Amino acid sequence: MRSIRRSRSTAGLLAIALLVAASACGSDPPDQQLLPVPTDATEDTDDSDVAEATDDTDVPDATWAPAVTPTRTSASLVTSTAVTVSVPFGDIVEESQYVPVQCLVPWGDGFLALGMEYPGQPLPEQLPPEIAELFPPEVTALFPDGLPPTQQEAMDILNEAGLLDIVMDVLDENPEAMDALQSAPRPAPEMVASWSTNGDQWVPTEVAAPVDIGAISSVAVAGDRLTFAGALPPTVDGDPWIITIASTRDLENWNTASLPVTELGGLPDAESTWVAPIAVAADDEHWVVRLVLDDMSGPVPGSEYSGPRAELWSAAWDGEPAMSDADEQSWMLLATSEGFLDLGSGIGFSPDGQTWTDTPVPAPNVSFQAAAPLGDRTLALTGTPYGESSILVLDAVGKTVTEVEIPELGDGFSAWNSTSSPAFIVETGLPSPYEQTVVVEHDGFELTQEFGAVVGYRLVELSTGEVVAEESVDLRTTQVAGNGPFEHLTEGPRNITVSDPETGATIVEIPQHVMGRAWEDERGGDGTTVDPGPPDLWLLATTDGETWLLHDLEEGDPDEWAPPLLVAVNGTTVLTGTIGWEPGADVWQRYTIAE
Repeated sequence: MRSIRRSRSTAGLLAIALLVAASACGSDPPDQQLLPVPTDATEDTDDSDVAEATDDTDVPDATWAPAVTPTRTSASLVTSTAVTVSVPFGDIVEESQYVPVQCLVPWGDGFLALGMEYPGQPLPEQLPPEIAELFPPEVTALFPDGLPPTQQEAMDILNEAGLLDIVMDVLDENPEAMDALQSAPRPAPEMVASWSTNGDQWVPTEVAAPVDIGAISSVAVAGDRLTFAGALPPTVDGDPWIITIASTRDLENWNTASLPVTELGGLPDAESTWVAPIAVAADDEHWVVRLVLDDMSGPVPGSEYSGPRAELWSAAWDGEPAMSDADEQSWMLLATSEGFLDLGSGIGFSPDGQTWTDTPVPAPNVSFQAAAPLGDRTLALTGTPYGESSILVLDAVGKTVTEVEIPELGDGFSAWNSTSSPAFIVETGLPSPYEQTVVVEHDGFELTQEFGAVVGYRLVELSTGEVVAEESVDLRTTQVAGNGPFEHLTEGPRNITVSDPETGATIVEIPQHVMGRAWEDERGGDGTTVDPGPPDLWLLATTDGETWLLHDLEEGDPDEWAPPLLVAVNGTTVLTGTIGWEPGADVWQRYTIAE
């Protein structure tokens, strides 16, 4: 999904920091770049240092025939008035610290708000004498009966006494003192929940979550089933990362499965390893989870590991986990009445999470932006790199597709949601960055590149005016595969190469930084993009795929207003919520899908 400009910038960073929008509740896929777009790099490099162009470009088929031709239906639209409601964790805020809502899902006849409360770092009762002597007497005098239970309590006492800066200086100069203060293991975060029928009042709800699930990383809803995927990092005793999948219908009784990170193929056994479940789904018999794996220290000599990657794992609840044969690497996994759907640049279906069949999307170069269950069907919003978007309803196996037409949204919208229910935040009126023509002269040639629904290039020899090479591809009828849509133009890591259509010999190589400067000149010459103004955001929700709530989300002060990042629908009630850094910063509202 394209990032929301200006108004969403702060909120988007917050969502990422909290693992909310992009992972905890489900889907916010990364920016799609399916076309050969000029680089923005403008650094000056010596042309002699330009790498040779790659020659492994996959040339797409000349035509593309959809495996699924959607039927079309028009949506019936309704409007609603926004009603401000209460914040889910207000009681927790008053008693302890601010706890942001990380996930909002339909639950029973209402809504369940989920978050994580992180216990403070415990302190040892006493410091070793050689460590205690590092602190001045006025500091040790504050703790005659030993240290308080947590680090935060100690900092509050020090701050009130005006001695916190002195202590921080000691810790900076003496790392062994910090190690001693943090020697006690930190308790695992605790899942907290509140439930409400309509947002007016929230009731704290007991969650008997498995202790080894760690922090909320991904959540999925299928009917009354909640499924969580969490990650526990390695311990000081050398235990590996543990990925836990836990599923429940009542928040008391759970099915669980664990996946030790050492069982994941090709990953080095390094302390810098980072693992995150980005999507999860489950039914009564099976679970499936997609993981992102990375070694933050870089490649390890002798290891097969070569960089971050995604893996899809699955198993029966009482079986052994195994890596799936799915080729798709998406952010969206959904359970259906027949099995599982994996939505990305294609439609993958599996009855058990192991064996997958792929169905091409209903139009070329389409990728899924957001998806959610819709009864026994799946609702999905898609987009293309040339500014065409659609709303699709899929059957349980992804073979039958209906396109819902809502002309009011126009083309080129972007959407996000939580994969929990068919409610979305949609940004409309997005200008396509691909509707551009870029011209560059280099080494006696003029290269013109055109970007849009039809992409193409033309290479002219300046001395003669002769067109020596040109190609064009209509992306509305041609599926792009591999490294680009062209046979004779290749974009390497540091240059663009145009080959002779007759002989295959290189005609000209244009460094990427040269093309990048031409691209920036086309945008205004200062390396910045013109601010298109505030985003045009809409709330879109349905319960049946026929009647739709379409509500314009009016923007407030651009320096303070943030769009809702949490949205869910249950019955005819829709709740939205923002995520702030502190108490009083959140705004929650209710809408109604009127009959």
